[in-house]
Amino acid sequence: MTQPAPQPSTAVDSPAAPPDLPADAETAEETAVSGWPAKAWNWACHRLNPDPELDPDNRFEFTKVELVERLKTDDPDIAQEILAEAEQIAERMVDGRAESVERRAATLQSATAIAGSFSSAGGTLLVTRINGRPWQVVIGLLLLWVTGSLGLCGWRATQASSKIHPWSVLPSTAILTRASQTIPESRIERAVQVLRAAGWNARYARYKVTMLERAGEHLTRASLGLPVLIAAVAIYALRH
Repeated sequence: MTQPAPQPSTAVDSPAAPPDLPADAETAEETAVSGWPAKAWNWACHRLNPDPELDPDNRFEFTKVELVERLKTDDPDIAQEILAEAEQIAERMVDGRAESVERRAATLQSATAIAGSFSSAGGTLLVTRINGRPWQVVIGLLLLWVTGSLGLCGWRATQASSKIHPWSVLPSTAILTRASQTIPESRIERAVQVLRAAGWNARYARYKVTMLERAGEHLTRASLGLPVLIAAVAIYALRH
């Protein structure tokens, strides 16, 4: 029995659908990470540079046509109010959060420099002043804990203050169509562009917030380990 020839697709500007895989098929990615060294490497990479998660507060995951239909109006004043509210929403969802995080993260990035100087001084102390293997192990582990936490704090702060993902920006060529639109149409299209950009960028703003929170956690660990390290050095000095 012959099968009919496949009909050409009529979809426009749509990516080709991936072929269906059987239930027991093994993808190339699964094959690549089949060994435990590769899995450990992928786990470490994901921990150091996690993927941005979708923002649960994002309420604008619509297509451009859907948003235009929801916001469409013929009143210029209402269109202006919609545009102003869209800009306020974008400021609250993305711009305000991102700028606040970047300012705070900049102050935490100095932790990397502190970790470098601290590890250098601590290494010199271990080599020249601390005698006895048990004391060297204890103080060395505490030093590693503090400097490692400070270094990770600086790393997370750098991730929070950097734009390493493809952020959406308003299309600059949209101005070329403004003259052919009515005032309400122009304002509504601008509001749609603002909301869609905010909907896309919300995950990256949330990523920045998450990285800043993790930087604070690492700084807390370093702050807890530092008094213990100082106490261990003081006890060693008193006993020797």
